[in-house]
Amino acid sequence: MRALACLLDYAASHATKDGTMPGDVLRLLAGVLAARGGDEAVAAAGGAHLPLLRQRATAFTAALPELYALNAQRPSPAAA
Repeated sequence: MRALACLLDYAASHATKDGTMPGDVLRLLAGVLAARGGDEAVAAAGGAHLPLLRQRATAFTAALPELYALNAQRPSPAAA
């Protein structure tokens, strides 16, 4: 998941205000979460970037409640 973290770092560096994060990176993150959302590495990569995602991609984060899910049985970005 190092590649996912690198892509999120890239997106963060291009996000100057809300709604300016590259859409292709956000779509990739959504796909990875859908396919491997319970994976600890995915949760950690997403969790490290969750504050920035919340500030710079509010529509994206609002549409993905799994980013904020807290379930003791399954890793999530919020729990990471």
